Amino acid sequence: MKSKISIVLLCLLVHLGANARKVDGQNLSQRFAQPEPERGTITLYWLNGTLEKDSIRNQIEMLHQNGFKGIAPLPLSHITPSTRPVYLSDEYFEMYKLMLDELAARDMELVLYDDNDFPSGTAGGQMKELYPELMGKYLVRIDTILNGGEIKNIRTPEGKLMSACLSEPNETHFRAITGNVKITSDGTGGNAQVEIPAGQWRLQLFFCCVDKRYRTVDFLSPAAVEKLSELTYDEYYKRFSEYFGSTIHTTFYDDLSYWQVSDARAWTDGFNQKFEELYGFAPDALYPSLFEDTGDNTAINRVHLFGFRDQLFAGGYPRVISQWAAKHNVACSGHPAATYRPNPLQNMGDGLLYFKYQDVPLCDYIHYFRHGIDGFKVPASAACNYDKSTLICEIYGNFIPDIYNDGDMLYRAAMDVYARGINKLLPHGTWYDASSVAIVPEISWRNPAMAGSLKDYNEWASRCELILQNSRHVAQVGILYPIADLQARYNFLDYKLTNGRESIRGNDYFNLIGWMTTKLRVDYTLLHPETLDQRCIVKQGGILRLDNPNNYEEYSLLIVPWSKTIHLTNLAKIEKFVNNGGVVLFAGCLPEQSAGYSEDKQVRDMVTLLMQHDNVHFIEQPDEHRIKDFIAQYLVKPVVRVGNVKVTKEAAPNHADWPESFRDTDYAYNYIHKVKDGKDFFFFANPTDCHLSAEISFKPDKRKKAELWNPHTGKIEKLKYRTSGGRIWITLPLAPVESRFIVLK
Repeated sequence: MKSKISIVLLCLLVHLGANARKVDGQNLSQRFAQPEPERGTITLYWLNGTLEKDSIRNQIEMLHQNGFKGIAPLPLSHITPSTRPVYLSDEYFEMYKLMLDELAARDMELVLYDDNDFPSGTAGGQMKELYPELMGKYLVRIDTILNGGEIKNIRTPEGKLMSACLSEPNETHFRAITGNVKITSDGTGGNAQVEIPAGQWRLQLFFCCVDKRYRTVDFLSPAAVEKLSELTYDEYYKRFSEYFGSTIHTTFYDDLSYWQVSDARAWTDGFNQKFEELYGFAPDALYPSLFEDTGDNTAINRVHLFGFRDQLFAGGYPRVISQWAAKHNVACSGHPAATYRPNPLQNMGDGLLYFKYQDVPLCDYIHYFRHGIDGFKVPASAACNYDKSTLICEIYGNFIPDIYNDGDMLYRAAMDVYARGINKLLPHGTWYDASSVAIVPEISWRNPAMAGSLKDYNEWASRCELILQNSRHVAQVGILYPIADLQARYNFLDYKLTNGRESIRGNDYFNLIGWMTTKLRVDYTLLHPETLDQRCIVKQGGILRLDNPNNYEEYSLLIVPWSKTIHLTNLAKIEKFVNNGGVVLFAGCLPEQSAGYSEDKQVRDMVTLLMQHDNVHFIEQPDEHRIKDFIAQYLVKPVVRVGNVKVTKEAAPNHADWPESFRDTDYAYNYIHKVKDGKDFFFFANPTDCHLSAEISFKPDKRKKAELWNPHTGKIEKLKYRTSGGRIWITLPLAPVESRFIVLK
């Protein structure tokens, strides 16, 4: 094993060294000014139809001429016309080899999409056929009132009994009797036999069942995902090992989610054993809390059960495939569905923890312009928390109506996500058969609305990503990701299945994070509770430092939103921060219960002491205006402040009937601050159809030189500024659909 790891590391170092030699002798400004052939976006390449060698060659050449860096081939079976030759057949792999050769000849890249259609996890249907017991599972509850004093027989679904709980009717005290229930099966269902004491009782049985309606693997089970990797990933590597680490750098999985199974109740049959191994007690008696209020321990029971499910998800598909990728000289990317929605408990669970073990986080921006845009700081914050240098966005998919999908749309949507932390684009996408485009837009030279824009767009994207990738993010505001509180408030019965669209009642954190970037133009990083405990240190002078080796950040202000339930260890870190001069805002409510057992009084006592500090504040009913006033008062020395955004010229008359979102100035001058090569880069964009201007001020330091870098042209020019009130002031006009980097050095 040691020798294999050494070989992989050696190959990786050789590859990195080769890339470094390509730019040897060129500094960052020279690279920015000159378009680089090895940079550009990678397009999702929909393989609809019968693949022919000449067509593949011609299409890859046309993509190359239009500035694309590579392709991510997506084979199809459910979209007509489907891919021919059939997925994973010898003839299919022959066509795949042709793509690899054509790309390699042009120094382009192939991203290995890992399945047929979407979501991932089917192996083209082979998983269900070969390993039906390893398919996605969900939790089923049987809830019944019984008269006891005898042995009862209860018809049950086919599945594994996870818990049996007995209580008196209308009581919330449950007794686990799982070991006393005998289950027999006849192949179509089961029978539970249990002896009930005399009297009237409520019996709840919880089963983990295979969801036979779906085709996806049990992504909470590492063993199941390993079987999947044998059917797909191994088959590619067996044939194309020489391309891994050269033409193939990255893998890509798609759309995993809890709602891939019934009612988003995703579960796995190994849950109880692994839970007990971690916590030292069996979870049987906790299961009723997933469905209803069970008394004083409801919140903490849910935090433990939902929280552990989220750990299994993070340690399942993304971790297993990342481990596979590391052994094969590539990086794993991919995304759960709907990372941008307010209720993560129906999607991927813990939106930050999900990406902990994954090499390259990825999110999708689909359906329409600005859909879910306020939620993109969740995956972006995950990249910051876990020190990931690259964050990919699968972008433009199903942007409807198609009439607005022109060359400008390529820039508009990209500007929004760049300002929120994404630093690599994967356009969705180019179709093999452009006469049968099932999901708009068609992003290729064949689309007259975009044909003349693609090369310039790819050069623009390559310049932006040159700065935004492998650079350090700067934010002065940290926001505790209130996942413990979200878990404590959620249950399986009180929420309709909306795939995460409905907010979890009582917690409004999602609106807060939207106000910050869009309304207030104040950047921030969401901090996972585990990150606050393990990766953050308190420094003198009121600084909380995210102490990562590469992406370290220093916050002078910490916001704790709607955290009625909180980890006691988080409060201890907050107390240390406050005692060293840090400013804390509790927004929405004060913590009153712990995410750990028998700690509620300690939480309340600690909060009482914290509220006696002058630098600890509470806003019971936060809105954008109260948060804006608070930040203006207590973020005393902001590195950057954006103000006086105004329209200097209205939108073009021929765009008067276009969507209001194309004129919404709240989304202009949203920014991101990155540090690279000792320079401070501030990305500003105007995705609207209006001519705009803004007054931007910066905290002065020893660096007095300011430059304006234009990613559209590569032009770099000196930038005049004025000083006032101890700050540097710059007036930045931006034409419609235009962006700039202000650079301080």
